Amino acid sequence: MRVGVVTITNGPCNFGNQLQNSAVIAILDKLDVNADTLFFVYRAEYLASIKHKLKNTVFSAFKLGDYLQAQRELAFEIFSKRYVKYTKPIKKSVPPEVVDKYDCFICGSDQVWNPNFSTDDIMWDYYLLAFAPENKRVSFAASIGVSDIPKEKENKFVGALNGYRAISVREEAGATLIREKVGKTAEMIIDPTLMLNKEEWDRIARKPKKINCSKKYVLTYFLGGKGERVSCQVEKLRKSGYEIYNLLDRGQPDLFTADPAEFVYLISKASLILTDSFHACVFSFIYEKPYLIYAREGKENGMISRIETLLSKFCMQRKYVDSGLKNELFEHNYSKGKLLLNEEREKAIQFLKEALEI
Repeated sequence: MRVGVVTITNGPCNFGNQLQNSAVIAILDKLDVNADTLFFVYRAEYLASIKHKLKNTVFSAFKLGDYLQAQRELAFEIFSKRYVKYTKPIKKSVPPEVVDKYDCFICGSDQVWNPNFSTDDIMWDYYLLAFAPENKRVSFAASIGVSDIPKEKENKFVGALNGYRAISVREEAGATLIREKVGKTAEMIIDPTLMLNKEEWDRIARKPKKINCSKKYVLTYFLGGKGERVSCQVEKLRKSGYEIYNLLDRGQPDLFTADPAEFVYLISKASLILTDSFHACVFSFIYEKPYLIYAREGKENGMISRIETLLSKFCMQRKYVDSGLKNELFEHNYSKGKLLLNEEREKAIQFLKEALEI
């Protein structure tokens, strides 16, 4: 069987996006399904091969003064070529020969049905799989990411999903919205990154060449920026003898340019993770690492509810910001959560088998 995976491919460099995509491909591969990720591009500048990206790295260094960002984009490009299995670029519409090539199209994971991410009807139709015949449409851990669908996009949303042979979503809110708007039952399944075990992620993880991971270190990863509370906690940890490795920190260029495989490795070897990221929490869980969660600063504070769902589902401790450095900061017990995770993995695999009829 051949399956085309539809997910977000034209966004900024994001560890979670790339890792969930590579997980979907790996899961399908374990089921003996030949899968590719459709490389949907919307602007001409995204039609770049790795060779072209390499040229742009040098070009960006001089024209934009942002060599580090260009390096980071190249690192992500190389990772995706190896683990995400992109098709040739598809611009604006999926040609009939691509539709005919695949037995089924899987939409997900990530916020593929977030209406704010689709700036016009072309993108909205694409993420709804409107280009595919109804008997070829399946969603896998798709996320809507908002509480409602705007009126101007609702008709297409309802019409497209009515043609799906199977629907699964990542959050309860999405299942509720589909039930109310479409009148269909969407099965709730876990994020694809949780479906691979530690040993499987070890085969993808890669040690950063210039980072000393043998030292005891605290890894910080913040998508919403760091506030004063983070800085205070970091300083306490530094004074206690921990190295501080900050992802997305231009002051630590070898960390700023880390690719998704290095992200996984860095979490796997860390003594503690400080984060506002859902996927940093996911990999802390997979590798049974202690963590400290901060509410995301700025306009994305709703992310904490997604993390709360993860913590509740797997009986994980709610380790939010603490003003002091206490021993319990490094204590963790994932035994009950791991048993529940095995059940959720089986549920997700069963969904795929039934949806794909394999």
